[in-house]
Amino acid sequence: MSKWVFAIDKGGTFTDIIGIDPQKKLHTSKLLSESLSYKDSIVEGIRQILNLEEDEVIPHDKIQRIRIGTTIATNALLERKGSTTALLITSGFKDLLEIGNQARPSLFDLSIVKPKQLYASVTEVNERLDSDGNIITKLDKTKLEKDLRDLYNSGYRSIAIVLLHSWKNSIHEEICFDIATQIGFTNISLSSEVMPLINVVNRGQTTVVDSYLYPVLSDYILSLKEDLGNIPIEFMQSSGGLIDSESLTGKDSVLSGPAGGVIGSAIVGEANNCLSVIGFDMGGTSTDVSRYDGSYTKSSEIEAGGIKFQTSSLDIETVAAGGGSLLWFDGQRLQVGPESAGAIPGPVCYGLNGLLTITDANLILGRISPDFFPKAFGINRNSKLDIEKTRVAFEDLRLEVNSKTNSNFTIEELAMGFVKIANEKMASAIKKVSVSRGYDIRDHSLVCFGGAAPQHCCGIGQALDISEIIIHPLSSLLSAYGIANADQFRYEVKSVVTEYTADFNSQSSSEFKNLEKPLINEITKLGIEDVDSQHFFDLRVKGTDKFLTIPFADYKTVIKQFRNRHKNLFGFFPSKELEVANLRVEVRGQTARLTDYNVIDTKKVKPISQSEVFFENEFVRTEIYERENLPIGTELVGPVIVTDRNSNTVVEPGFKISVNKQSHLVINQLTKEKLKTSSERDPISLEIFNNLFMGIAEEMGFTLQNTSHSVNIKERLDFSCALFDSEGNLVANAPHVPVHLGAMSESVKSIISSNKNQMKKGDCYLINNPHRGGSHLPDLTVISPVFSTETSPIFYVASRGHHADIGGITPGSIPPFSKTIYEEGIIIDNFLLLENGKLREKEFVNLLKDSDYPARNIDERKHDINAQIAAVMRGIKELDNLISKYGLQTVKSYMHHIRKNSAEAMSDALEKYLDGKEAKENSFEDFLDDGSRISVKINIMKDETRNPPFYAIVDFSGTSPQTQNNLNAPIAVTKAAVLYVFRLLINKTIPLNSGCLDQIKIIIPEESILNPTDEAAVVGGNVETSQRITDVLLGALGIAGASQGTMNNFVFGSDDGSGKQYYETIAGGSGATSQNNGASAVQVHMTNTRSTDPEILEHRFEEIRLEKFAIRQGSGGDGLFRGGDGVIREIKFLEPRRVSILSERRTFPPYGMSGGDEGSCGSNHLRKNSGEEIDLGGKFEKVVQSGETIVIKTPGGGGFGSKS
Repeated sequence: MSKWVFAIDKGGTFTDIIGIDPQKKLHTSKLLSESLSYKDSIVEGIRQILNLEEDEVIPHDKIQRIRIGTTIATNALLERKGSTTALLITSGFKDLLEIGNQARPSLFDLSIVKPKQLYASVTEVNERLDSDGNIITKLDKTKLEKDLRDLYNSGYRSIAIVLLHSWKNSIHEEICFDIATQIGFTNISLSSEVMPLINVVNRGQTTVVDSYLYPVLSDYILSLKEDLGNIPIEFMQSSGGLIDSESLTGKDSVLSGPAGGVIGSAIVGEANNCLSVIGFDMGGTSTDVSRYDGSYTKSSEIEAGGIKFQTSSLDIETVAAGGGSLLWFDGQRLQVGPESAGAIPGPVCYGLNGLLTITDANLILGRISPDFFPKAFGINRNSKLDIEKTRVAFEDLRLEVNSKTNSNFTIEELAMGFVKIANEKMASAIKKVSVSRGYDIRDHSLVCFGGAAPQHCCGIGQALDISEIIIHPLSSLLSAYGIANADQFRYEVKSVVTEYTADFNSQSSSEFKNLEKPLINEITKLGIEDVDSQHFFDLRVKGTDKFLTIPFADYKTVIKQFRNRHKNLFGFFPSKELEVANLRVEVRGQTARLTDYNVIDTKKVKPISQSEVFFENEFVRTEIYERENLPIGTELVGPVIVTDRNSNTVVEPGFKISVNKQSHLVINQLTKEKLKTSSERDPISLEIFNNLFMGIAEEMGFTLQNTSHSVNIKERLDFSCALFDSEGNLVANAPHVPVHLGAMSESVKSIISSNKNQMKKGDCYLINNPHRGGSHLPDLTVISPVFSTETSPIFYVASRGHHADIGGITPGSIPPFSKTIYEEGIIIDNFLLLENGKLREKEFVNLLKDSDYPARNIDERKHDINAQIAAVMRGIKELDNLISKYGLQTVKSYMHHIRKNSAEAMSDALEKYLDGKEAKENSFEDFLDDGSRISVKINIMKDETRNPPFYAIVDFSGTSPQTQNNLNAPIAVTKAAVLYVFRLLINKTIPLNSGCLDQIKIIIPEESILNPTDEAAVVGGNVETSQRITDVLLGALGIAGASQGTMNNFVFGSDDGSGKQYYETIAGGSGATSQNNGASAVQVHMTNTRSTDPEILEHRFEEIRLEKFAIRQGSGGDGLFRGGDGVIREIKFLEPRRVSILSERRTFPPYGMSGGDEGSCGSNHLRKNSGEEIDLGGKFEKVVQSGETIVIKTPGGGGFGSKS
């Protein structure tokens, strides 16, 4: 006998339920995920569809199965409400997961807040394996047993076991498991089982996530079974497949609900014969976007709650713009999100004292009608949406906006502005899954779903030039629809990290079979006979981290597929040998598919109502149709609203809507007109263009990262991209490396000055001269003019990347003891790199070779330069698209407006800093370790004749003359540091641009260490002195203790310069502020580059072993708020290598502020084989012998405020 089947998506705001009765008829329900009226929305929704009375129990015998996608795991991560978990990790690495990749989360937050780790305690395990899995130090069982008993007696029952190189040999983790099991731990996760892949940080976080979440999921499943009994429950996984409740794991459930939407949108695309679709799921809290082209795009890493971890997941991009996103005004620009009103209290119109949201904006515009929306609101959950309360709230906001911007907006114009801003944010997310991956967005159909998406679909389509929009009859429940149609799914991954050869290819077939066998058995035990398995190689270019997943086939076919995928994605064919990172097996068990939802109705098309709806600048009388009354073949021209039980589809003027043979709504754009945006400044367009310009810079960054070859650019992210106006002023940048961004404008201006009236379309220029706006010689900048349809340049785009070597006396081009710039590498002033779109490759290679100290590894230089060219070409293309949409005059005007907005934001920040006073004058000085003084006097004042009125004078008079060493900072670097520090004062999201400096006058003495002559050595000035400049400026402002004040540059390689060179910068402590402790083990101020994972580092460089990487406890200065701690990094050399270190703060400690204590100085030591430790000082270069260890202790940050 047939039974009911339920598919449920429990989201952050709503729970969507589809019930299929024994006659295969669909029943739907949508209810709030949280309510005081019921305990659980899943159980309540099932009860409602079955029409059960309050005292009736759910009939277990009438339900075949229940499929669920849920945010339970996501919420536990976000709210830190998982199981109390202990971490066991290899000795010397107790802080490794907290250190992570060293990067700080937000570039311009003075108070750095790192994500809270999930584990509650850490225990080090005395053991060690090498990179091949060989035992170096046997596991100390006696100590381990004692430590585990102590944990057990303290109440821990969940532990995550993460030992270095256990992906290669799990023997020590298995011993830990056996002992923990004997003691009585009930929830034990081993990294070698959870995710056996190289990369101990990611594998470790994944293991902790799994241990942390599993008890939460288990408890939730048990609570469901109290009402659902023995009804089989299946859960959606992030991978897009189902799994039974007994086998569900924490790491695989975080994107459970959104994955259902990807499946649903793919089914809709296939039903409509679409070659490529974008899934656009706009819910109450956020918007999820995805891409499908006959196969699903996968991701092996996701982030939730600030924690990055590895899992098999569909590629889903999430942006904080949903129906519940908060609307607010920052004094100059309208803002949408990122915070959300949630289900309770929700938007103002919910009647529960909420705040204004996108839902309220759509209500004001008439896109949502209270008469066609469920009566589920108000205190008793039985009222309509309250439009009057929304009007009152919008009126209050209107008065504030108009008063502060001298505008005359109506509440409808404000609401439309908020909708446009939200649309641009969502369009940017869609670009990330398409344009950033190398796909033309115009070739895609947009499948819209979620309660809010159909109200925004035309705006999104217009923003992205997408001509076809498809809306399924169950669009507001499409994630549940996808879950109903999903397959059972299992996967297994095995890390191998070996060269990819024809022999390996043939040998791997048996290994694939071994991996798939238990997975197939799991699914067939569920009674599923239609089982399919797929085998994949995770292939990558040797020496890089990022891999492409290629289906298993014969050797030549795999190579061809990899090369083609690599070319399509990165723009070039790989030239190096390939290695297999992992073997991957996926097994699917296909279950019965849900029959597509058809509306069979032949009634005459007739509107059920009319309404005044606001489009652009006026209300338009708009007919409203009921969706179930639209027969197949219907065609209507916008403006039109189509309503159903759970959502409204808004068809804007210039679009038409039709009902196809599947009963899907299809919306097509009839006319593609230039968007009408005045060149006059307003707070709506200001925020839209802010996002547009930033988006272009980010697209350039994605292109550069994807197409580059070197680890420095592709993985450490040591690069920056930006847009400039016709005079070379910085307009917008992606949040990359601060020391690059502030200096690049000077390079652009230098190229403009050197090439007046000579530039042509298709030209690109190359420069690295630190005295012409460069930072240091390894940072090469590619600059291109933008002409569009004009005959002279109207804008400029540029990309700067750190190259691993550009010549000089030391491999890596960061010599500790250079005395002139010529010893640091090849100087490039104004080199025509591309002429008429053609690379001058021969001339470029000659440039790199023609020197007393030529560049090394020229092939890599060429590849990375090509990547930088690709980045600027992307910028030109995106700017051309922007001009074609809005017009050149409007784009030009908003470049000016955004700079002006930044100047006003700076003025406001300076006014706030003055705190009611007319002026302030502060002085401060600090010293480099060689005794050189950096002195500054900052005057902040008001001048009514200026607009805006508040400005600052930053005077470095009294700073020491330039030195004979390389600590001289080029003037562009000094300006970059000033720009960065004053940008920190602006507590709002604005682009870092030249407008910030319009309110600041900078005085730098000539031939000082901050403005040296052209021949001065500067490599240390860029990486070290720049950090000290920021400290001195912050000291003068009195707003923070000093941060570590150094980048701790560490380089090693063969003594003869052959082979691979390794370069890294090492994290330290940040200074405390008046309200927060400093952060520990983080990159500060002028850098934010990533570190290489310890396992990958040892695998690539077998000549070293990382003995310790830990937080240097107590190195931060004490105070009312403590400075952050530095780190300890110990690198043992197994073969002789030439090592150099360029560092500071080894003599003069990071200062404390307002009575706070100093942070500890850093140190560099050599531990010899005898055990003797030799102090190497802050700068050294020498050959380290086999068995010797370099011990680097980085400085802590200064404290803030006195404890007394």
